[in-house]
Amino acid sequence: MADLKISKAVEDSLKSLNLFNGGVANKQAGKYSGGMKRRLSVAISLIGNPSVVYIDEPSTELDPASRKRLWDVIKTAKKDRPIILTTHSMEEAEALCDRLGIFVDGSLQCIGNPKEVQQL
Repeated sequence: MADLKISKAVEDSLKSLNLFNGGVANKQAGKYSGGMKRRLSVAISLIGNPSVVYIDEPSTELDPASRKRLWDVIKTAKKDRPIILTTHSMEEAEALCDRLGIFVDGSLQCIGNPKEVQQL
């Protein structure tokens, strides 16, 4: 029974990021493109319903359609748990984050919601 639950969780996670169909799920991860590896990393991070998720640069190298799908998955996941996200993309930060912290040379310069940070 536990094996079925694990298989279902993996399948659901891969499907959510379009990594299940067309033989992609059976392909070795080392043969994935950079964008597919990013999506796979996010899919793996969400398996098992973790209480906190850490994600680094999740949509780098993704085409617009894949980026939107990934962002939708992250937005859904953040309803149930905190997600700590690092990114260089303000577009990504504004789309996904409720609060932003801006670091310069390893030092926190400001913190706030995206609209507050934009006004600085």
